[in-house]
Amino acid sequence: MPATAEAPSAESSEHAHDPAVEGLYEGMFVFDSADYATDGEEYVARVLELIEKAGGSVDADRMWVDGRLAYPIRNKRKGVHHIVLFRMPPGNVKDLDRACKLEDRILRHMVIRPPEEIYHATVEVVNPSEEGDDEVEIPE
Repeated sequence: MPATAEAPSAESSEHAHDPAVEGLYEGMFVFDSADYATDGEEYVARVLELIEKAGGSVDADRMWVDGRLAYPIRNKRKGVHHIVLFRMPPGNVKDLDRACKLEDRILRHMVIRPPEEIYHATVEVVNPSEEGDDEVEIPE
């Protein structure tokens, strides 16, 4: 059998960003509002676990919107949208997609690959650095 190159481990992808091996992704995950209100941390932890199991590493995440859905999903009319920005080898996105479809807690999900500049700007918005002030100044 010919020798083959080993795939990079998850640990190596955390230390170096190589766009040929690792992609930058933005995921939006929708949960039922009522269930999220009682056990939101568990729901988010499960999504982050699915990303890590698929070989990804999370750069930022937070609840984005909680409100009425445009249309009912599984007879639910209100939902919480949770945004997650993560790095992952492009070939592993299919594994994450399949895992999310099998997870009952996730009503809907979508993963996109934004341009690198937009990804980094979104990470700053989702998890602002401690150096900057979170409050926006309003001119008088």
